[in-house]
Amino acid sequence: MTEPTPGQSMVLKEDRFTRHQSIKWWDQQKLANARVLVIGAGALGNEVIKNLALLGIGHLAIADMDKIEASNLSRSVLFRESDEGHPKTRTAAMAALELYPTLDVHVIEGNVLADLGLGWFRWANVVVGALDNREARLYVNQSCVQTQRPWVDGGLDVLNGIVRGFDAPRTPCYECTMGNADWQLVNQRRSCSLLARQAFDAGGVPTTITTASVIGAMQAQEVVKRLHNLECLDGGGFVYEGLRHTSYPIQYTHGKNCPWHEQPVAIEVMEQFNSDTPLHTISQWASQKLGGLDAIDFSRELVHTLTCPNCKNTRTMFIPVDRLKPSELVCENCQQECIPAFVHSVELNSELMQMSASQLGLPAWDVLWARNGMNGIGIELAGDLETQLKTSRVHAVNRED
Repeated sequence: MTEPTPGQSMVLKEDRFTRHQSIKWWDQQKLANARVLVIGAGALGNEVIKNLALLGIGHLAIADMDKIEASNLSRSVLFRESDEGHPKTRTAAMAALELYPTLDVHVIEGNVLADLGLGWFRWANVVVGALDNREARLYVNQSCVQTQRPWVDGGLDVLNGIVRGFDAPRTPCYECTMGNADWQLVNQRRSCSLLARQAFDAGGVPTTITTASVIGAMQAQEVVKRLHNLECLDGGGFVYEGLRHTSYPIQYTHGKNCPWHEQPVAIEVMEQFNSDTPLHTISQWASQKLGGLDAIDFSRELVHTLTCPNCKNTRTMFIPVDRLKPSELVCENCQQECIPAFVHSVELNSELMQMSASQLGLPAWDVLWARNGMNGIGIELAGDLETQLKTSRVHAVNRED
């Protein structure tokens, strides 16, 4: 090292994460190795993604179904006017790469209830929910319990917000936090026709970027704490009241009738099976594993047929409920809304056993649930893993490209 001449001071160049690593307990390598799934890329998701990129999280997956609109620009730090009409996921991913070029980032453009295979949950060390509706939170909660992954929920309401951490069955889960009024709203929505459900989902949550900044920062900090095995929001939450800045923690208790507190079913990683493998092939393996087989259950609700109540025209249509378009719900003959018939599982003697998960409308890299009496096992269709990671990966490019 060259000695400084008189009057000069020696300046040591700091690397990107020097200030992080000056914290005694900080382990930057843990963050570099971490895999985080962020569900939602709106105002709150933007803040979470930005913070995780700046923190040096090494592997990030972003799931969202929406495209950027003008109203997003006042609340989303990663979006620009030139991004209008582009997918939120890919735009947020490219902006995150500008912040941290060595980030390994993936995007899943679709509805979390329909298009996000449970393999993505198992890929992640921590899941972050940046969502604006109960239905999606219920599904994320269920998926995290089934795949045994902790998740951090964030919510916004004008100047107020909340951050909550769940790791069920060990801790209370999201369903444990729901009161009677919450369940009434959920059940009211579920009792509506499919067209009414979609109209119900069209609204948005009023908020500001300032509240999103606070809550998104806290969610990212919860990820850091959990990765370092520090004390974090574990079955509890933190309420932020922006009007008077009166904030306080809250601890939840296990719900008496909550179904998510028994030991989860074990999941086998099956690289020889993918979403194109016929169910009867998978059922043969499961039958040997369990000593018999009653059925294979799905991780989401599928529409089997749509029948017009007026002209009785019936269409076979294997598709998740939340992937249906309004135009597909209307009878092409008499313009009446059709009545759906759902399928949740396939019994051993069903003709549907000849179909594959993809033919039934399930997403790639999903988990199927085989059961025989009281015994069960999850089957991760891991033959999809490499293709999913490869096709979802985003590379750094200019926004204009």
